Amino acid sequence: MTIGVVTVFYNSERHVDCWATSVLQQKDVDLVVIAVDNKSSDSTVEVLERWSNRDRRISVVKSASNVGIAAGNNVGADVAIRQGCDALMFLNPDVKCPPETFIRLSEALRPGTAVSSVIVRPDGAVWYAGGRLDVGRVRGTHLVDFAHGESDYAPTCCWMSYVSDWCAVGRFDERLFLYYDDYEYMCRWKSAGLRLVVSDSAQVVHEVGGSSGGSMSAVSVKWSTSGRIVAATATLNVLQLARFMVWFSAARAARVIEWTIARRLDLVAAMLSGFAHGMSRASTKAPVSAQGG
Repeated sequence: MTIGVVTVFYNSERHVDCWATSVLQQKDVDLVVIAVDNKSSDSTVEVLERWSNRDRRISVVKSASNVGIAAGNNVGADVAIRQGCDALMFLNPDVKCPPETFIRLSEALRPGTAVSSVIVRPDGAVWYAGGRLDVGRVRGTHLVDFAHGESDYAPTCCWMSYVSDWCAVGRFDERLFLYYDDYEYMCRWKSAGLRLVVSDSAQVVHEVGGSSGGSMSAVSVKWSTSGRIVAATATLNVLQLARFMVWFSAARAARVIEWTIARRLDLVAAMLSGFAHGMSRASTKAPVSAQGG
């Protein structure tokens, strides 16, 4: 089985060496590695190309603009599929994998069943060991208890499936620029009757927020606000959506007041921008068909 590893980069030069070393040291697996750069303004591309010249398993794909994580993953998946990969492994650039990670995940992989690893923070604290879809609040909740078994939700920072299953469910929703692409996709995955398991034999280290500046950065606030609105419109019926928007609008208004008092006007601006962007993107049609199936 050939695994197509797909990683999307944006101004991630400090992560590239660790990411590449981590991926290329994987044992007993056949890999095709697709590094998609979303028009970085730093030296990310140059560092990636040095690695590509060193190891031909890595292909660097350059986007003409920053198209976001969902669209970037779609681009990488398309390339991997065209190169004949049997499975897709979506991996963040700030995730470090021990050498046996991919083989252990592939051993748990089954047709109709995707697999994720246990994910820990750099300090060893468990960040993810399973998850649930909180439909009413439009979010994926993380469980931290170690248990090999079925899960409803997994972040796509470390997630593997067969190509045939990914094609059957469809592409990631490209309206989701940075966040909630995994939540929306997991909703479709489960609706299609497919399963997800967490393998406790595989554990990776994730620098949570390492690619976006952390949860309290303006980037994170804007795109999490936008993404949650888009994901809500994609996954909820009319009544559910109305209830969610009443709650979400009130919750965001409270945050605006809080940040205004704290003089965090950058976060206020990011919140308002994200809300407007989310409402605008929610009114457009999502491309969800998969290539290569």
